[in-house]
Amino acid sequence: MDDEEDFAVALNIGSETTEAEREYGIVLEQLRESEGMKFITDVYTKLYDTYYKLKEENAQHCEAKEGLKVKLSRFDDTVSDFMAEISENHKVIEKLQTEIKEAQALADAMHARELTSVESLETMKRQIVRLEKELDARKRAGEEDAGATSAAKEKEKFEKEKARLQGELDAVKQRLANSLHYVEELEGKNHDKEINISKLEEQIE
Repeated sequence: MDDEEDFAVALNIGSETTEAEREYGIVLEQLRESEGMKFITDVYTKLYDTYYKLKEENAQHCEAKEGLKVKLSRFDDTVSDFMAEISENHKVIEKLQTEIKEAQALADAMHARELTSVESLETMKRQIVRLEKELDARKRAGEEDAGATSAAKEKEKFEKEKARLQGELDAVKQRLANSLHYVEELEGKNHDKEINISKLEEQIE
């Protein structure tokens, strides 16, 4: 039954009640005017006293019912708002989890690249040490020939490559540190959203 039907029923009851009260007044007046009807008049009066009391209680119950309807409506709105917020938080968490996976994959790639760069750098260092030893040996032998010159040029080339690899390694380390920091930041946001959802669910319960 909707509000319009409730109103129509209440209006009809109110009309019938008014008519009954009018008839009560007429009948009571007639009883008082009749001789030997005191007992019936008293019973009739008590009957309508009870009726008025019940009518008042009914009005109070109706008022309380309307108050409960209003509170229930507010509660429904609050629950709907909480559910919408929970749904939105779940979407944010899903997005954050995707970003975390992507960031972790990037960090893993950076770490692998760092290891490769370290290995290349170590290889380059060993080659430079080998060339330095070769140059020293040639100098001690007095071999200032084309071979020594070639070895010196090769050493210079390796020195430049070593510097380039070191720069690349430093850049990779920085990117790796940034990636790890980003992963931690995303995980922190994800944790905050999960806590928020738990609080909202507790309020609904």
